[in-house]
Amino acid sequence: MKRTFVYTIALTVALSVIASAAKTKYKVFAPHGVNNSVFIKAGEKKHKYFIAEQGKELSFEVTGPTRLKIRTRAEFAQSKSGGYEIQIWKKNKLASGKKVESSRSDLTIEGANVAVGVARDIFLKVPSGKHKYTIRLLSGDSEKFYLRFYQAKPVRKKSSYASVRPTEFKNKVELKSKKSNIAYYLVDNDGGVKLKVIGPTKVRIYCRVNFDPTMKEKSKFGLGVFENGKSAQNYSGITNKVSGLAYVDHAGLVPSKLKKYTFDVPSGEHVYEFKKLNSAAPSLSIRFKMPKSNLGKKN
Repeated sequence: MKRTFVYTIALTVALSVIASAAKTKYKVFAPHGVNNSVFIKAGEKKHKYFIAEQGKELSFEVTGPTRLKIRTRAEFAQSKSGGYEIQIWKKNKLASGKKVESSRSDLTIEGANVAVGVARDIFLKVPSGKHKYTIRLLSGDSEKFYLRFYQAKPVRKKSSYASVRPTEFKNKVELKSKKSNIAYYLVDNDGGVKLKVIGPTKVRIYCRVNFDPTMKEKSKFGLGVFENGKSAQNYSGITNKVSGLAYVDHAGLVPSKLKKYTFDVPSGEHVYEFKKLNSAAPSLSIRFKMPKSNLGKKN
């Protein structure tokens, strides 16, 4: 009775894990403690599965926090279909459980020509630390099963960026936009823009070359980043002017296609100056974005 109650709770937890696991991306891994394996053929491809027997325990170790997906396939040597129960135990506590029905698939075991069933998956949420789990498969239709283990890929959190106003600038222009005008800051051979940053962080630089009426459709350009008069980074390229784009109150300048760069800032406080390099254009327009988590950071 106690195990039935525990199983009901574990099943409820498992359903919530499945819902969140649906969006998770997984990669194959071989858990510590599982060795006996075969290859299952799927057309010209073959995949490694670990062997488990009905009624016998299969133990493995894994380090969390993480999520696991365990793919199971029953061996159907005689019958064409059948049901079985998958249980994952941690000591005397049922961590996850599932009852499934399956039928023969077109896949076979390499070298044995034995049919296996359609895959049935079970999910497990592993807390922090090192854990040992035991798998039990119970069935009246199959004596042998094949398991393939998947572990959730680490999720890289994307930083949220926000626009940053330069610490110093000489000239500001606004690029016309359908929603709202976008502020840019002009740099020439002598500079014109300075940005004070506390690292470590990243600075996204958005750059446009400004074409005047004498210039051709295409132009080389360079953008230099300097600290204390020394070059910290140079960006260069070739770009085209864009018809249809225009600045507010600067009819003589035509902006180019947007160029984007990411500048890595080391630890400490830095003041960077930006200059135009090797370009026939009268100026470059630049603006900045930084991770929101770094805004307001003090050294």
